[in-house]
Amino acid sequence: VDTGATVVALPPQDARRLGLELTPGDYSHEITTAAGPARAARVRLASLSVGAVRVPDVDAVVVERGLPHSLLGMSWLGRLSGFEASADALTLR
Repeated sequence: VDTGATVVALPPQDARRLGLELTPGDYSHEITTAAGPARAARVRLASLSVGAVRVPDVDAVVVERGLPHSLLGMSWLGRLSGFEASADALTLR
């Protein structure tokens, strides 16, 4: 979960597992990450589910390098009625 991320961010290996086949030319957007600037490909996910919570048509980016795991950004979190994070739990509404 990254409330500071505007959109959901995926590393290339997660994008491939979802069936997204990207070419080097798809990474045409410059984004700013916590680790600095990076190249990314914009994608739209038909839906994204976490547990029983499903959100359709989610904007996301695939970060070309340096992202060790996917991040749930505000393009998904912001469409919930609410969420709360603590040290040992994430509650989604």
